[in-house]
Amino acid sequence: MVDFLEKVTPRASREEMEAHNASIRKESVRLFKERGFNGVSVAEIMSGAGLTQGAF
Repeated sequence: MVDFLEKVTPRASREEMEAHNASIRKESVRLFKERGFNGVSVAEIMSGAGLTQGAF
């Protein structure tokens, strides 16, 4: 089954992963400054970064 998933599931390239990571960091910093650490959820960060929560 693992072989099947590897063939079907698209993987992000290293460059895409780095871009996603940068987007997540940028959005999390923005939201933390705006609302404080306890006022932000993972879903909000990921949505603001243009990614799904599952990508976290």
